[in-house]
Amino acid sequence: MTVSSIKKSIDQEMQNLTPTELAKYIVQESRRLAELEASGEEVTEDDKKLEGVYNKYVLNRDIYDYAAFWRAMHDEERKYWGEYFLEHVFPALIREQALIGLVMLEMVKRSRLLVCQKKSNQSEELKLINERISGLLPRYRNLGCDIKFITLTELWDRYGLKKPDLNIEREAQLIEDYVEEYLIEC
Repeated sequence: MTVSSIKKSIDQEMQNLTPTELAKYIVQESRRLAELEASGEEVTEDDKKLEGVYNKYVLNRDIYDYAAFWRAMHDEERKYWGEYFLEHVFPALIREQALIGLVMLEMVKRSRLLVCQKKSNQSEELKLINERISGLLPRYRNLGCDIKFITLTELWDRYGLKKPDLNIEREAQLIEDYVEEYLIEC
């Protein structure tokens, strides 16, 4: 088999791809090139080749295939970013809420320690701790609401991902109640 026959074979295969298959190919190649470029590699030539694929195999199609291609591009991007959100951003929200909860508990512990020590300048430090906790509590609550909302959405089923078995709502409520009681006391 010669190089020209291989090129003709590849060209024929590319022409036979459906608009959906072309969209999937272009999205995957775009991501691959983006990762290479982010790692510092030069991808100008590859970008030009991918643009050539688009010009040759997408732009030459009829309007119906062209529309189907862009619908498929939209679906591929939506699927990618939906999965990315559920697999990366969502766990980060859980970690952030947990961290804020720990910080608030540590502040409550610090304030109780100050009260026990009965230092002369404790009122200013207690006031500062109360202000910080009061500033963190709304963020903690909002994250809890966001996490609950996300766990109840249909996104997990839409993208074929296993819904997390989160039983953090009770623990989050305990922290919130404890911190609120502390704020009421002070």
